Amino acid sequence: MIRKIFVPMTDKESLALVKLAEQEKRDPRDQAAYLIRQQLENLGLLPPATIKKSGGGTTA
Repeated sequence: MIRKIFVPMTDKESLALVKLAEQEKRDPRDQAAYLIRQQLENLGLLPPATIKKSGGGTTA
């Protein structure tokens, strides 16, 4: 299930998110989700995500 949340941000925070998203070639919404996921993993609240490649093996 995917839930939508509203995250209040200052102008500086919003501009920083957009800048990072552009650098990472992501939509700002995807960038925000990625950052949240990373932090939840770092805190041990979620297991590390793995991405399967067609050539075999997994990477995080």
